[in-house]
Amino acid sequence: MTNGKDIDDSIKFLTGTTDDVIAYTIDGTKAGDSAKQILVIFNPNQKAEDITLPEGDWKVCINREKAGTDTISNVSGKISAEPVSCTVLVK
Repeated sequence: MTNGKDIDDSIKFLTGTTDDVIAYTIDGTKAGDSAKQILVIFNPNQKAEDITLPEGDWKVCINREKAGTDTISNVSGKISAEPVSCTVLVK
């Protein structure tokens, strides 16, 4: 991605989250990443928030306790975004 339009075309915000939670997907193929899709969830709240995931199987790579490129867990359907945390998933 080399300009604002490329970025706008690659990022899609999830709907249905609480007002404080920010969640979006990045088209990994357009970003030159090995992941097809990247999902980023920011939860600033003092309680966990359930997030409905886009369709498919997702691998959690970053959570409140650990960050890296290795898979921490596999999820589909929903995920509980931990309080005051960032969660990153890929597929």
